[in-house]
Amino acid sequence: MMLIIRYLLFFLLFLNSFINLKAQEFSFIDNVTISTKLQNHNIISIEQDSNGFLWIGTNLGLYRYDGYNFIAYNITSNPSLLDNNIRSLLIDNNNLWIASKGGINVLNLNTKVMQSYIHLENDKRSIPNNYVTKLFKDKNNTIWIGYNTNSISKYLGNNHFQNFKIKDVSTNSTINEILEMPNNNLIIEATELESNIKKIALINSSAVKIIRTSKESSQTLFQQNSVTYLATENKILKYQLTTQSFVDAGIKFNEKENLQGLAFTDKNNKVYLGTNNGTFYLFSLETNNVFLKINIGKSETWINSFFVDSTGLLWIATTTGLYKFKQKQNLFRNHLHSLELSKANKIRSIIQDVNNDIYTVNQTDLFKYDSISKTFKNLNWTNKINSSPFSLLELDSLNLFVGTQGGGLGIYNKKTNVLRPYFKKNKFNNYNNHIFKIFKDENDIVWFGTRNGLKYYNSQKGEIESLANDNLNKDIIYDIKSNKKGSLWIGTSTGLFHLKVIYNNNNDLMMVNVSKIRSIFYEIRTILINKGTLWLATQSNGILKYDINTHRIKIFNEFQGLSNNTTYSILPGFKNDIWVGTLHGLSRLDTLNNLFVNFYDFNGLADNEFNSSSQLKSKNGELFMGGQNGISSFFPEDFDTDITNFKLNITKVSWYSSTKDSTMVINIDNNNLKSLTLPYDNTFVNFEFSVSDYLQPENNKYKYKFSGLQNEWRLLSKTNVLSFTNLPPGEYNLEVMASTNYGKWSKQSIKIPITVKQIYYKRWWFITFLGGFMVLIGFSIRRYELGHIKKMEELRLRISRDLHDELGSALTGIAIRAELLSEKLTIKAKDKVLSQISIQSREAVDTLSDIVWAIDSRNNSLQNLSDRMNNVMYLLLTPKNITFNLDAIEEKKSILLKQDYRQHVFLIFKEAITNIIKHSNATHVSVSFFKDKKSIRLRIQDNGKNISLTRDKLNGNGINNMRLRAVKMKSHLEIFTKDGFTIELWIDYLNK
Repeated sequence: MMLIIRYLLFFLLFLNSFINLKAQEFSFIDNVTISTKLQNHNIISIEQDSNGFLWIGTNLGLYRYDGYNFIAYNITSNPSLLDNNIRSLLIDNNNLWIASKGGINVLNLNTKVMQSYIHLENDKRSIPNNYVTKLFKDKNNTIWIGYNTNSISKYLGNNHFQNFKIKDVSTNSTINEILEMPNNNLIIEATELESNIKKIALINSSAVKIIRTSKESSQTLFQQNSVTYLATENKILKYQLTTQSFVDAGIKFNEKENLQGLAFTDKNNKVYLGTNNGTFYLFSLETNNVFLKINIGKSETWINSFFVDSTGLLWIATTTGLYKFKQKQNLFRNHLHSLELSKANKIRSIIQDVNNDIYTVNQTDLFKYDSISKTFKNLNWTNKINSSPFSLLELDSLNLFVGTQGGGLGIYNKKTNVLRPYFKKNKFNNYNNHIFKIFKDENDIVWFGTRNGLKYYNSQKGEIESLANDNLNKDIIYDIKSNKKGSLWIGTSTGLFHLKVIYNNNNDLMMVNVSKIRSIFYEIRTILINKGTLWLATQSNGILKYDINTHRIKIFNEFQGLSNNTTYSILPGFKNDIWVGTLHGLSRLDTLNNLFVNFYDFNGLADNEFNSSSQLKSKNGELFMGGQNGISSFFPEDFDTDITNFKLNITKVSWYSSTKDSTMVINIDNNNLKSLTLPYDNTFVNFEFSVSDYLQPENNKYKYKFSGLQNEWRLLSKTNVLSFTNLPPGEYNLEVMASTNYGKWSKQSIKIPITVKQIYYKRWWFITFLGGFMVLIGFSIRRYELGHIKKMEELRLRISRDLHDELGSALTGIAIRAELLSEKLTIKAKDKVLSQISIQSREAVDTLSDIVWAIDSRNNSLQNLSDRMNNVMYLLLTPKNITFNLDAIEEKKSILLKQDYRQHVFLIFKEAITNIIKHSNATHVSVSFFKDKKSIRLRIQDNGKNISLTRDKLNGNGINNMRLRAVKMKSHLEIFTKDGFTIELWIDYLNK
């Protein structure tokens, strides 16, 4: 008998333990690497940095996860890794230590600069082996490293390591775990690979001691509250400091397990142990022999490690991907859930009667709340209407009105437990048989909200009557509330109505004035009256705050943080809060600061979808919110939640350059946000954001203010990317805020100044330069004009001078000789005068021809000059029987001379020919042109013999004029008298 009792007690204890752990089941499980670049990766290790980014070590590289994208780091990336096979990760301040089969990388998370450590044969302060298996940081922030050998290292700083060998452990071993003991000793778990022997060593400053050796197939070392435990294949062992050994902790597995990977203990002292068959154990050492075994994947899935992020989300690294788990919270008490009733349970109405008893109905049954057991009991009533109940109202202490879905009005008697029709003959027609709401006003007149309008019960006539208002006779009536005697507010399918009811002396209804609130045209599901304010739950536009006195309306929707714009129920909370049941989640609104906090099934709600008219605030302040799968109840004063434990980041800024036809990317250092400068050719600019709440990143929301372009807050619609097209040049300030699944906007915001550069030709320096350049051009043009005017004036003066000097004297001589002809001269004398006139006339014609040729710019080529010189020699030398030759320069491209240079050269040449004729006894004249890179050389040479006479004339006016002209051209003139008379002139024709 005693044995049977003991077995019975054990069974009851086991059942109680099972029930307790069922409350801790996970409400959300997801493999985040499915259909991503990591779907075929073996996930080894996970860490989270100060910005909230997750770092994931795999067998194919390192990845940074921001909730939306995986950024890869591998042997080909920049910066690059030593090896892609990552074995362990460790965050140390702003540095990420990465252990791989190729050594150690240290990534600076701010600068993205990578440092590497590898084994160097001749350097004892380098790491002893490139295959690194474990990274560990003790309480003094000293980093310890384990390897695929019998060695560990201590990082000393300055790129130096101190290495220790573990005696009595084979060199062909791997270090699986490093932990710190309370006395600053280290405890090491190692596996000898050839024999598969597991050894645990205790290491202090002076010695290494093996404290356990086993041949078990698996074991895992872990700590809780500074106590070290060892999980073996069938039980948990506890380390004793006094004996330096492991003893039985009294915790056993129900079956032999092949443990895999690293164990983990969270801040709530829950222990996680992984296996190699797709399951893991969750248990507490405080409740021995109580294990929750959870299956997460295929049977061949190996659990490698566990990690809990800053928001409490559990991450599990496995051979088949990265899983995230949300443990269900018990913030709410659940009633009439489908798991309890084994069927769907849609709550239609909840009321509390004068006896403080709470009743509720679903599709078929009536339930009564037991305040002792805190549960709803099915009353198993007798339903003689054979129609689904929908609404409840207390008629008196013994009876409830029950509005049905198609069966009209029923009455339920608490004593007989029977529901029957209230009227012997149904007073509702077929259109009004569906009663959504029953309401009794201060004068005990009962009002009915039906599928086809508002009705009321005329007790004098015993009839159900309608109001003389077309809208209220056609609309679906969802809710009826009163704020004072004679004042009713009606929520309908087309908006909000106000009824001013006038009663007679017998408190019977005498007249009703109906007014439509025309500013509210949304479908109203529930009305909450709080002093002079109406809170209205709408079908698709969030909730409305309507001031009865000022008629002002304020809308609260998803932009402000409401969990969903489809709202069904509203209840007052503890002080200044209201609670809103929506299509997806329960929202609490702090009406003082207009901040939302949202709750979901993973917070303990019975269901995420709520129903209209199925809410109640009981007299003791407890709230009951009915929905599509039962009731969630709670006391609002128990909620003082500040759910803002997340980090907001800018993950990437990119833009498309239209001029370069390429996309530019800037990686942002969120710990050191500085101003951002964008080019003018930013055809598309994208800002990408992330929040370190990874439960459902797709539900995270962002709002931004882009001062300088858009000075009001705007909500990003279901995206984490803010895009602009062709941002105009200017100075801007971008401010971003975020909210997570809970709906509360973060206190943290990101602010970053942004400058969009102006295109160069619109910038001040270019405009200044262009203005100066235009002034310079105008000045140059004017200077050229003035120079040209001056040159024309000089040309006129020169022509005038030449005409006066050359032609004037000839004409004067002709005039004098012509006057002589009038004298009485002999015929011979007249012939002589006529001959002189003829000669002077020809000279005048030649002079005039030279002047005209000199001023004609078409003759500026060297070829034209040569032709003119050849013509002059023919006219002057041929009559004197002096032979001549002229060697010109033949070029495909004409050589041009300045007009005044050409004239000076020609006059020097003509003066030289004249001197040859007058003073040289020459029989031949040679004229030659020579050309080099920068100058032209003119040589005039004769074979004259009368050199002495020529020397006497070297300082004459003619020679001086030639030298003067050469100076004007900045040329060089030389005269030689050996072997005839020679003149050489060097002309710099490139000097313009």
